[in-house]
Amino acid sequence: MKIQIIRPAENAVLDLCTPEQRRFLADEAGRAAVSGELIYKWDDLDLSGPNEYSLPAEIEVSFRLVHEKGDTLEGETAGTPQALILVSEYPEMKDCLVFPTKGHSGKLFNLKIGTAYYLCVQYDRFRSAVRRFSTLDAAPRCLRIDGLTNVRDFGGHPVTDGRVRQGMVYRGCETERHVFLQYSGLQQMKALGIRTEFDMRGEATDVAHSLLELTGARRIFSPAWPYREMVTAKQFYPSIRRFFRILSQPGSYPIYFHCWGGADRTGSYAYLLGAFLGMNRKTLVDEYEFTTLSVCGIRTRNAVDFAGMEQLLQAYPGETLSQKATAFLLDAGVSLSCLESVRRLLILSSDDA
Repeated sequence: MKIQIIRPAENAVLDLCTPEQRRFLADEAGRAAVSGELIYKWDDLDLSGPNEYSLPAEIEVSFRLVHEKGDTLEGETAGTPQALILVSEYPEMKDCLVFPTKGHSGKLFNLKIGTAYYLCVQYDRFRSAVRRFSTLDAAPRCLRIDGLTNVRDFGGHPVTDGRVRQGMVYRGCETERHVFLQYSGLQQMKALGIRTEFDMRGEATDVAHSLLELTGARRIFSPAWPYREMVTAKQFYPSIRRFFRILSQPGSYPIYFHCWGGADRTGSYAYLLGAFLGMNRKTLVDEYEFTTLSVCGIRTRNAVDFAGMEQLLQAYPGETLSQKATAFLLDAGVSLSCLESVRRLLILSSDDA
């Protein structure tokens, strides 16, 4: 028995974003012209409907089985082999991700951007030859978590002196109340190794047990407020301090932070964290507006509250946005040693890349 991989092609470079996502990000002029009104949608969210574009592109793997004389295989059903796709960052195929197949194909998802991978197919006691492919080095890294919307890795974006590490901080929506994490989604979250859930929902005090706790994650409940109030409402400064304290502790990672839809409170904290780390404004705005592709409604840089947040941060001292965000965080009571630790943990320098 030989197993021959048909696709992806050897040394293929594959984009993990969909064409719709790339068109959205490329249409800078169109997004900049969107009016300042935010459109919220929280009830009756249809994750299977036509307006859900936040999920990643799926990489299709196809193969064929070539039988040789003398093969004796048990359990094979004609046309639907129960094969497994193995994917690793190492040519010797250690620490594999495992994906199921249906028929002679299967789909890969939740891979990292800008990464070389090795692939083989295993059926019964046989394995195909190992094939190499890589993923396009272009953020964002969107994630498929069954039952959820608007989930992505905060990492992969360039900063002044490197890039944000992937696999450390994830942002997204809640897992119950408005959308509901499915069993398969729970397994996908578990595969990400989430150790800390940072829950910013002030209205979720009655959630006694988070679904993510079933993965072994520790839930930190820390109500927050978005946009201008994030900067001006000092009663929420303890939440900011708590967020950065969690980020400063190596044992907290990977971290999943969220509100309802991963749009406003999550978007504001993501903007603040990204600005501090050294993302440029275009990247920060792209990351914020990308939520529009989910089912949670439209987010625009021209919204009064979002623009007000930017203006308030710009009023802080410093020549760069990173310096201004740092000045605000120090004013909010985050210690300098805490910020230095966050920077060390989250930035992959160009020398280390």
